[in-house]
Amino acid sequence: LRYKRALRQLSKPGFWIFFIVITLLTAFAFTAAKSGENLLIKGLLTGFQMNFRAAVVVVGFSVIGTELYNPAVRDYFVRTSFRNLPLALELSAESLPAFIANIPDFKSLVRNPVSIFYQVLSQADSRLSEIKSRKAARGRIFIVSGAVGEGKTTFLKKMIEVFRNNNIKAGGILAERIMSGTLTTGYDLVNIETGEKAAFLRQDEKCNTEKIGKFCISREGLDFGIKVIDSLSFPDYRVAVIDEIGMLEISGKGWAGSLSGLLREGVQNLVISVRDSNVEKVITKWDLQTATVINIGEISNDEAVNAILNGIS
Repeated sequence: LRYKRALRQLSKPGFWIFFIVITLLTAFAFTAAKSGENLLIKGLLTGFQMNFRAAVVVVGFSVIGTELYNPAVRDYFVRTSFRNLPLALELSAESLPAFIANIPDFKSLVRNPVSIFYQVLSQADSRLSEIKSRKAARGRIFIVSGAVGEGKTTFLKKMIEVFRNNNIKAGGILAERIMSGTLTTGYDLVNIETGEKAAFLRQDEKCNTEKIGKFCISREGLDFGIKVIDSLSFPDYRVAVIDEIGMLEISGKGWAGSLSGLLREGVQNLVISVRDSNVEKVITKWDLQTATVINIGEISNDEAVNAILNGIS
C-alpha cells in the first residue's frame, strides 16, 4: 500500500486479461500433458501460482526502482562503501543497449569471445567519464511526482516557504488551481519571486486558442510563464522551480524550450513537478536519469522538503 505506483501496474485491465489468458493456457497444457484426476483444477492452480509470482516480481522491481531514487537511500549510499552503486547501476543500464548491439552472430562469438567482450568493456571508461561530467554540469535535479490533485503544488508552496526561511533564493512558476465548488475550472500561473499572477488555463466553449484536455491555453499566460522561466539565471537564483511539466511539454510545447534552456546552461538546482504517469516520459525526453524522484504520495511533506533542502548544492 505504500508504493502506489507499483500497485497501479496491477490495476491495468491488460494485466488481468493477460493473467486470465496465461492461467487458462497453463490449465490446458497441464491437462493435455498429464493424466489423472482433478487435472483442470491443478492446471488452474499452477497457472495462478505462475501469475502470482510474476505480479510479485513486477511490484518488487517497481519498489526497488522507487527506492533507488529515494533521497534517504541515496544519502545512505554516499555515506557508506556503497557510494558508487547508483553510478554503477546507471552505467550498467545505459551501456546495456550498446553491449547488445556489439554482440555479433553466435558463430563469431564462439570463435573469438575474448576480443569481442574486451571491445565492449573497453568502452566503460569513456561512458563513465561521460556520465560523471553530465551529472556535474547539470547540478541537482528533483522531480516531485504525484497523482492528479494529490498536492504537488501545495507541497511546492511549502518548500518555497522553507527556502525563504533559510535565505535560499528560488524563482520560477507555480500553477494554482481555480475551483468552482468541487470542480477545477482552470489554472493561474504565479511568479514565485514577485507573487504576480496570470491566467493560464480556462474552460471556455468558445475557445479559439490551443487546448490541452478540457482547458484552453491563454497565450498571454503562456508568454508570462516562459518569460519568468527564461529570466532565471545562476547563481542569481539558487533554485529554479517549474510547476508542472506534462504532456504539453512532452509534445514540445509549453515550457519545453525553457526547460531545455535551463538544462543546457547547467542549472545549479532544479525542481519540477510531474504527474506520476508522465515521470518516465519526462526522464526519457530530457535525459534526466540522474534526477531524484520524490513521490509525495509515499513520504510526508516534511520528509520531502528536508530531502530537497539537504540535497541542493
